[in-house]
Amino acid sequence: MQNDKTAFISYRIRLNPVTSTNFSDIYIVGHGVTTFYSFYRTNETPSIKYQVYAKATNDFQAAAFSQTINAWNTGLGALVGTLNHAVPLFTAPGAYNELYLGDITNTRYGTIDWRATSVTTGPILLDYIRLVPVP
Repeated sequence: MQNDKTAFISYRIRLNPVTSTNFSDIYIVGHGVTTFYSFYRTNETPSIKYQVYAKATNDFQAAAFSQTINAWNTGLGALVGTLNHAVPLFTAPGAYNELYLGDITNTRYGTIDWRATSVTTGPILLDYIRLVPVP
């Protein structure tokens, strides 16, 4: 969310060694900002409970790390949920698998900013977030 940080943001095409298929991700490192974030906006999001899944694989540093996924309802001007996302090392079993992070309930129809947020000044890495409505 800061225009002076574009040098630290990369959109990469990667090869999944398990499936031999390409995937893309967003990779942000070295930004130096506490709780820096990147977001994906979903418009006209129904007010319902969602199971949240994410995929990211750490192939750039020696230790696993965590980031948070925050759901910010712009109509409410409020956070409707936060989930921890532990990003595994590429060498860990199942490292290229999608992870179930938990549930978030959107309490009001409208626009949701799904924010991938760094822990302190740490990295952000995300292939995708998948939302599954829970009736």
